[in-house]
Amino acid sequence: MTHPLIDLPAVRPAPAGPPSPASVPPSPRASPRAGPAPGDVADALAQLALVRELAACADFDGAAALLCTRLARAVGAARVVLGWRDGVRGSIRPVALSDAGEPEWQGEAVQTLAAAMEEAIAQSRILACPAPDGARTLVRAAELARRAGGAAAIVTVPVAIAGVPLAAVLAEFEGPPADGAGERLHALAELAVPWLRLLRARRPGRLRRALGLLRPGGGEAGTRPRAATLAWVVVTAAITIALAAPIELTVGAPARIEGAVQLTVAAPIRGYLKGVRVRPGDAVREGDVLAELGDRDLELERAKLTSELSQHEGAASAAMARGERATMAIAQAKVDETRARLGLVDHQLEQIRLRAPIDGIVLQGDLWQQIGVPVDRGQSMFVVAPARRHRVIVELDERDLRRVQAGAHGRLALSALPWDTLPLRVERMAPAATTVDGRNVFELEARLEGGEAGGAGAIEPRAGQRGVAHLAAGRGPLALEWARRAGDMLARLVWLWTP
Repeated sequence: MTHPLIDLPAVRPAPAGPPSPASVPPSPRASPRAGPAPGDVADALAQLALVRELAACADFDGAAALLCTRLARAVGAARVVLGWRDGVRGSIRPVALSDAGEPEWQGEAVQTLAAAMEEAIAQSRILACPAPDGARTLVRAAELARRAGGAAAIVTVPVAIAGVPLAAVLAEFEGPPADGAGERLHALAELAVPWLRLLRARRPGRLRRALGLLRPGGGEAGTRPRAATLAWVVVTAAITIALAAPIELTVGAPARIEGAVQLTVAAPIRGYLKGVRVRPGDAVREGDVLAELGDRDLELERAKLTSELSQHEGAASAAMARGERATMAIAQAKVDETRARLGLVDHQLEQIRLRAPIDGIVLQGDLWQQIGVPVDRGQSMFVVAPARRHRVIVELDERDLRRVQAGAHGRLALSALPWDTLPLRVERMAPAATTVDGRNVFELEARLEGGEAGGAGAIEPRAGQRGVAHLAAGRGPLALEWARRAGDMLARLVWLWTP
């Protein structure tokens, strides 16, 4: 068999006819019917022995390890590594090592060896490192592999089938390799690769190999049948107990945290945003100024009323000095009216200062970039909630509504802290369903137990966080619960498609 990419001498059988005098050097003991050279006979016997041993292998891994060991002994190498490529476009990777049952490849070592093999495949020739004098070959990756393994020399041989590179053999030597070591490696590897290809195609997947270990009598004949049977019995018993033993059943549903009380601070008048003093996340006290609105009309009205009040007060004083009681009474009435109007304007100007209604934290209202923007009356400006008082809204699917009752206990796992859970208790259930992400859900209001912080020590829940709540739904076997769910789904399908 000749390498499709490399024209290298392999095993040369003896010619059919008698050798010509020009092709055979004269020898005093040579006869006209001389047989093949002793070296060719030894190579042929080695190839036959390798084929016989590969035919006795039942799996790819064992055959690949056997090939590496035989190649190392055939050429006197300290170590031989076999690389294999799955598919035409796949990358080659080491799969077997001489004199090693199950090698544990390290990430950097695998990359170095694979690069050296890809280098030989790319050049379609046998590469020796260090390269002989005058050789026009590129052995950069091979040099890195040689230094990483501490070898004195490396020979890399690519192997192809039908013109497609399928494998590569990398041999490491503690000294200079013997003459013809690369050709000998190529001849033996080229003979063995088709056998390995057949075994690789018959190799089961990872899942089938794992199940085969659990099957009684699985694997090779005579390999720990009792242990496999015992493992199968243990796994079967564990699955049966897990499905049949009564356990605490729960119902899972998405949940979110909200403030126990969320108050909205709206604009009392129509105006513009004059100034902002807080941002979301700031703690505030009741009565603190959150923002100020500006109203030029009110300011002009106040200046006008202040001027009119001064005029009316002057007129009342002058009438009193002249003794004109009627004129003084009229002026005094205008003074009182102007003061009332001025007081109303002052009250309206006082309302343009938005103040915190309670002690808590500002949840919404990042208005620092909107100063000077017009504001309508009744427009929401801020949302304030108590700092350490929260409630949990559980979005329970309507199919699980009958399994959860008011007062049920459960636990909440937040997305930010999935390994730490908070205890909760359902307090009330919404009377009507709502649609969330295309699902009909009933919103259950729950309270965090164990104090205002949820009783979890380092966990500090915040309004707006989301997670998953698991609510208690009684006791029962898991298999029965799965069967009930499957029965409900089947009943709905039958009802949907039955005329």
